[in-house]
Amino acid sequence: MKIKRILISVLAAVLILSLASCATETTITIGDDGYWYINGEKTDKYAVGADGENGEDGQKGEPGDIAKVESCEKTGSTATKDNYKITFTDGTTSTFSVAKGADGESTTPENILDSNGNIYNFDKLLNSVGIPGMKYAKADIVTPDARFVIEDSDNSIKDNKHLTFTADIKSLAKEGGKILIGHGYNVSNGSWIEITATTIKACSYYSYGGENNGPRTVEFHEEEHGLDISGYITVNLDVNDSAFYMSIFTPSGSYSVKPRGGWTGQMGDIFAAVEEGTLENAELRWFTDDYAKKIWIIGDSYLGISNGSRWPYYLYQNGYDNALLMGYAGMGCTAGVKYFSDALNYGTPTYAVWCLGMNNGDKDDTVNPVYMETVNQFLALCEEHNIIPILTTTPNTPKVCNYYKNDWVKKLCNKKGYRYVDFAKAVGAEQIGSDWYDEMLYIPDQVHPDTLGAQALYFQFIKDFPEILIDNKR
Repeated sequence: MKIKRILISVLAAVLILSLASCATETTITIGDDGYWYINGEKTDKYAVGADGENGEDGQKGEPGDIAKVESCEKTGSTATKDNYKITFTDGTTSTFSVAKGADGESTTPENILDSNGNIYNFDKLLNSVGIPGMKYAKADIVTPDARFVIEDSDNSIKDNKHLTFTADIKSLAKEGGKILIGHGYNVSNGSWIEITATTIKACSYYSYGGENNGPRTVEFHEEEHGLDISGYITVNLDVNDSAFYMSIFTPSGSYSVKPRGGWTGQMGDIFAAVEEGTLENAELRWFTDDYAKKIWIIGDSYLGISNGSRWPYYLYQNGYDNALLMGYAGMGCTAGVKYFSDALNYGTPTYAVWCLGMNNGDKDDTVNPVYMETVNQFLALCEEHNIIPILTTTPNTPKVCNYYKNDWVKKLCNKKGYRYVDFAKAVGAEQIGSDWYDEMLYIPDQVHPDTLGAQALYFQFIKDFPEILIDNKR
């Protein structure tokens, strides 16, 4: 292209000189637009030739280091905005803010601009770094020598929890081969499934019970799955509204279990194991939807949801599942405050309700010191995280004295302005050794409510804590 331009310029100069020798008054030039001009008048002749072909591309440069998003976390809030920090894999950070609407909730924009000038899709940015509270582990190989576990996975979440497992199956014996997946194996309130070449079995373990119900494994589901357990396997386990769902997929097809009860899966390690076989590229994930809920309730066996002798059952029956339920049969106050503290790493509720005390009965005419200490720890955590605490009274029974802790709770609430749910009053169990109103106490163990007692506790709860009913119906 440059050569053409030079030739045109030379020719133009020659032409101009030639014309000048004949008639000096004629001036020929090339305008800025590329056309010939004679004595300042534009002609219809274009003086510049067409562009030449592009030359060959140069050598590709060396790739630079690309920093990816490692985490995105909320760092604080004001009355008008929520603040977030993005951390990249190269150690650098960036920040952005999300404005709040009139109700104080984040407006969740489609895109945000961070402090480094980068544009991100807000939802994709948060989802790219995982679900809050998700527990994850990966193993290149799983053999019968040891179980594959997610470390520090013990928790007491009762509902809305999900466990997924995937692995390549290198080998699995037709006879004696077995894949086990679950949350807690042979520990109290642990549950797991067992997959063989032909069958699927679901089990739960209980270390408590009546006189004839000591430690035991209960098989609550077993049938043939009709699959070829080879190639690879994907397993999904879900517990929602106290119902257990299970689905399995292999290259040969899928198998699923319709909703049913029986799964607890609250204590012990989240694990996978194999017998008479080898698994490769195994991945385990556990998470719950409930860390985002505005109400958290910490309790014990009274906090059941699977039958009508537990008061939260009626919350679910009436369409209210707005609370995270945390607890298990036999849970004491020390474990309760630990689980509450751990859960605060993954979410912050507006309200936290303390429903523990039956497993820390009063003795020697005084408040159980463990109860008093852990309630104070619970209140301190609530204050630190700007959570509204709700305390409860604990019914007295023929076997357990809770009179002194209840008196202490009422005085504390009157002094500090805390609120409480008066469970003891609801069932007529305010005095030491109380046997409750007629037909409210479960006579065989003289500790737990019967159906009528559970209903009384439920109505007392919604009376003293009506927030459980606001804007939360399914």
